[in-house]
Amino acid sequence: MTDDGDRHPDWVDEVARLSRIGVSGDNEARERRDEVAGEKGYEARVRDDGTLVLHPDDWLDEDGVVDMEAFDADEAYEVPLDGGGFDDARRRNEDLLEDFAEDADETEMFNARAFVEFCENHHAVAVEKAREKHVDSFLNDYYVRNVWADEEAEERVEGSLRALLREAGRDDLVQATK
Repeated sequence: MTDDGDRHPDWVDEVARLSRIGVSGDNEARERRDEVAGEKGYEARVRDDGTLVLHPDDWLDEDGVVDMEAFDADEAYEVPLDGGGFDDARRRNEDLLEDFAEDADETEMFNARAFVEFCENHHAVAVEKAREKHVDSFLNDYYVRNVWADEEAEERVEGSLRALLREAGRDDLVQATK
């Protein structure tokens, strides 16, 4: 089985995103997740440990039990849904932004809000639980493609992110911003 560290198809990322939203109780997101997986011939479920498991429909017999003769681990995907859910992430991040705003200027707040939005919407994770891969993906992919920043904000994004991470008590991630 492949996990989140391996490359997998874009549809798996979409199923994971919808699963993260669905963990918060959004039934429409769960239904859409099942539709996307079903279109590719896969079943989706979230294990108790918070890991999304995707396996081909044809692994299941008529009773919905995995037929071990059809099982091939290379056909399945496991994706950790490392956040506590969208609502939890939003509450924690709102508190963080409120504290951060006390000493931040407008540009720092713009960049901080962009990172918070990325963490919530794409990973359902609070900044305090972000990982190095989140910081890297934000700076090298998401920010470049999705944040319509002015020149000053672009020049200061790394510094803004370092300040936000320090405010969140994540000094361990500061090096990821360089």
